[in-house]
Amino acid sequence: MARSTSRSAAWPDSDEIVRIMRDLAGPLAQLAAYVSAGARDARNSMPERISETLTDIGTTVGQGARSVGDQASLVSSSARR
Repeated sequence: MARSTSRSAAWPDSDEIVRIMRDLAGPLAQLAAYVSAGARDARNSMPERISETLTDIGTTVGQGARSVGDQASLVSSSARR
């Protein structure tokens, strides 16, 4: 099967391009609004998420340190007996 080398067969004319662009204008504007709103939401929630994550890490590390301290106390008590 030979491909057509005609430019009009491979590429739409300017009227068709304008129609396609007009058809896309509404959905693209809606997409831009969604992206913008999503970026605002992400920017506003990011510091809170980071803070919560750091708090969780601190709590976990603190619990681990207390557990190690408790184990050290038990070993020390056992060694004294």
